[in-house]
Amino acid sequence: MEAIYENIFGNGSLNPNLNLTDYFSPEYITTYPNIPLVISYFLLSVFGLLGNALVMYIFLRHAKIRTVSNIYIFNMAIGDILLMLVLPFLATQEAMTKWSFGILWCKIILAVESINPIACIFFVTVMSIDRCVVLYRPHLASRWRKPKVAVFLSIAVWIISMLSSVPVILFGTIPEYYNFCQVIWPDRNHNYNYTAFLYYLGFFQPVLLVVVCMLITAVKAQPPVTPLVPKHKGSDRTRMVVVLFLVYVVFWLPLHTFNLFYTMSNIDLESVIGYQLMVHVGTVVAVIPYIKSCIYPIIYCVLSGDFRQCFCCNKREQQH
Repeated sequence: MEAIYENIFGNGSLNPNLNLTDYFSPEYITTYPNIPLVISYFLLSVFGLLGNALVMYIFLRHAKIRTVSNIYIFNMAIGDILLMLVLPFLATQEAMTKWSFGILWCKIILAVESINPIACIFFVTVMSIDRCVVLYRPHLASRWRKPKVAVFLSIAVWIISMLSSVPVILFGTIPEYYNFCQVIWPDRNHNYNYTAFLYYLGFFQPVLLVVVCMLITAVKAQPPVTPLVPKHKGSDRTRMVVVLFLVYVVFWLPLHTFNLFYTMSNIDLESVIGYQLMVHVGTVVAVIPYIKSCIYPIIYCVLSGDFRQCFCCNKREQQH
């Protein structure tokens, strides 16, 4: 994500006699280390890796929590770990002001960045549908809601997500005039078409489906908890799905909105200062989604009774 919005205007010194397109020529392109961005990438990577690795460790160690819902959580943790592993490479690129890991690794990095958001919202969508099935079709849920089915659906989600990243892999490159790993589309129409496709497939459609599932679930929600009525385990899972969804929307909506505005606008025909502002804004909104990968493990451990109990058990075992 980040590589697409790098600052191509060097130290910000502008020549009013040049058009914006002139700044794309090699003699006018200079880069400099973005220290705050480098530090942010490394910190997010550390926290994200630790949190998601803990979630995966708990899932693999305790066989009793390998339920359908937790299988989806495990897969989301895998996706977030892969995304966190990308950050050190992007931080190194920022620090060195160039890409030093080869074209193949560049394509892999861009593919992981493209796959993660789609896989994440798809798993949240599957979990939302799962809650609806449990509430409205319990007999169907008891028959088909099995770990093997969850594994099959998880594989299907990963396949769809990987297929969506094919254009990024094809057009991911390292330009000679600007030695940064990025996607160079053949023309503006290709950029717009892929951005619109990604927004529809990886945000609008699944978000709409999750909202519908939440409304349906709310109609048949569990009654309020009272001293005489024990808390239902399903309500914890439903609440966790709602929180996961809201966090995803909050942290991914800015980037999707910016991408659509960027590809639909004629900013490349405007002033250099206007374009430079877009570059800086794009860099900021491209960092925001990484924070989501650090927050999700906290949600798992706080709102999921299975992970919370196992985490507490691990702490007691370490104390003894």
